[in-house]
Amino acid sequence: MFHRTIIEDFKKWAAKPESRPLVLRGARQVGKTTAVKIFAKEYDIFIYLNLEKAEERNIFEGDYPFSDLLNRLFLHVGKERNAGRVLIFIDIIK
Repeated sequence: MFHRTIIEDFKKWAAKPESRPLVLRGARQVGKTTAVKIFAKEYDIFIYLNLEKAEERNIFEGDYPFSDLLNRLFLHVGKERNAGRVLIFIDIIK
């Protein structure tokens, strides 16, 4: 595995107390998802969603309060909420 400098940038982002959602944009097949999966090892729970999959896209359908949406995400991946640091990565947003 080769070192990716973007991982260091992710760590700086995560260390900020005011961290906000992070948007990664770039050409296809350059390693965005791979870099996030490497960085996710820093977290207790990693929720990966690919919105090309209908079942994962459907999680976001409906008008739910944010806490209900989070519950749906955790239920989908079979993880307990409040079980440590969580990274949610939503891939392939069109």
